[in-house]
Amino acid sequence: MGESEPETKAWGIAHFQLKATKGQTAIARGMLVKQDHPVASMVTRLNVPFHFSGLGATIKMPAPLLGEHNKEIARDLGFSEAEVQAMQGEGVLYAEPSA
Repeated sequence: MGESEPETKAWGIAHFQLKATKGQTAIARGMLVKQDHPVASMVTRLNVPFHFSGLGATIKMPAPLLGEHNKEIARDLGFSEAEVQAMQGEGVLYAEPSA
């Protein structure tokens, strides 16, 4: 950038989610959504940060649990069921502890 060119910067304040969910701006803009979570019960989350006319975009599913999709991802990467089980047994892939 030369001396004659003005410098422009895009910036804004970043908030932690907990602080953002308490903010009046988020409430006024409809950016909060209540969602049933399989472990945490009913939670309030930030909705998608943008809106398009006529689309009604919103969060439809809760965040995945720790390791919830590990098996599927490993299989998609070409690992066999035996390899996936071995990786879980060795602690390479997270697996829910047996009850």
